Amino acid sequence: MGTEGSKDNRKLDQQLLESYVSFPFLQSLDGKVVACTGATVGSLGYYVALTAISKGARAIVLLNREGSRAIEAENGLKSFAQDMHESANNGDESTELCEIKTFYCELTSLFWVKSAVAGAQDFVKKFGGLDVLINCAGVAGLPDIRTTDGYDVQMQTNYLSHAFLTMLLMDVLDMAAESRSESRIVFITCPSRGIPKKMLRTKYLETSPPGELGGDNPWLVGDLVQRKGPFSRYQQSKLACSCFGMALHMKLKNAGSKVKVLVVDPGCVNTSLTSRAKNDGVMSDTFSNILKYISKEPAAGVVPILVASFGPNESCQSGDFFLPCDLSTGLPVKSVSAGVPVKKGAEKLSCHPVNLSNIWTATEKALNVDFENRGPDGKIRIGVRESPKVVKSTLGDTMTDVVLVPSPKDENDDSSTS
Repeated sequence: MGTEGSKDNRKLDQQLLESYVSFPFLQSLDGKVVACTGATVGSLGYYVALTAISKGARAIVLLNREGSRAIEAENGLKSFAQDMHESANNGDESTELCEIKTFYCELTSLFWVKSAVAGAQDFVKKFGGLDVLINCAGVAGLPDIRTTDGYDVQMQTNYLSHAFLTMLLMDVLDMAAESRSESRIVFITCPSRGIPKKMLRTKYLETSPPGELGGDNPWLVGDLVQRKGPFSRYQQSKLACSCFGMALHMKLKNAGSKVKVLVVDPGCVNTSLTSRAKNDGVMSDTFSNILKYISKEPAAGVVPILVASFGPNESCQSGDFFLPCDLSTGLPVKSVSAGVPVKKGAEKLSCHPVNLSNIWTATEKALNVDFENRGPDGKIRIGVRESPKVVKSTLGDTMTDVVLVPSPKDENDDSSTS
């Protein structure tokens, strides 16, 4: 009975995705370029890429960590693009085939982020810039350990590296926005941004010795009571994503930019993030099973992301926040519209002025960069226009200078949220 019900749910999920791709809920992506982190087979990012191909994207940039899954994803998407091309054009080889390119992006290393950006920028400039950037990758429930840069592994993977990636790509996002009227940045958060419900704490964005941000208590209830542990660290990382998205929206709006910033909570989604949190992290079997029970399949979970990324221009404003109408089910709705909560009390943490101010300044400090600079015309420009040469990391009492060059460090999972 349970198995049959599960099959029926998966079928409904797939039908929901297909309805969004087939009908004019999403705009044509003809001539546009899409980039996505965490896009290996079966992940939310992979469904984003499949949909982009289906809607006619000119090129897709896959920002995955190095490994067999990245190769499998690129080969699978290229095969799908070839089939779509042949079907749509009846073998007419004069029409353009969607180009798909992988740039290895190790999110636990700022080295790899900068290296990936260098290659991706050169690639997308051939097509007039980058139209949509979707920050989809993530991890959860990992031990209280540090990356090579000295940050909490969840905070750097889920947020800091995505913020760095985004700001480094602002030039090519601006390029597309100027020539094609707009471009979009999409940050992915999750229901856990408010569990436990606490304000953003900048200490989680600072370097620190392992074990000093709450330890490895595997029990969610204990974490909720004590407000420290792996799930509090996860909450802070996903709250950081939504807060930075809203802060960046405000900064770009004030600068008169045509780049839009949107935030998405896809709800509870059954991706490999949960299994990795149990196998490689500290999530208990009980909590893992509960999450799998209440989660939907990626084919349905991706729908709010698709609406934010590829929805009609008039329906998707900068500062919009999309999520399912229920925790794990339902069509996408807005909890925030153009930076303003739609109903009283909605997204108090994500839109709190103190959180927005803190996330901006704390991220600049963590990455040792300035996000606001004046261009040759004297106008304020948002983004990291010249990549920093050094990121300073404080590990205990020792200060080390980390030069931004490619690193072989292997890291995170591909999937997004639960």
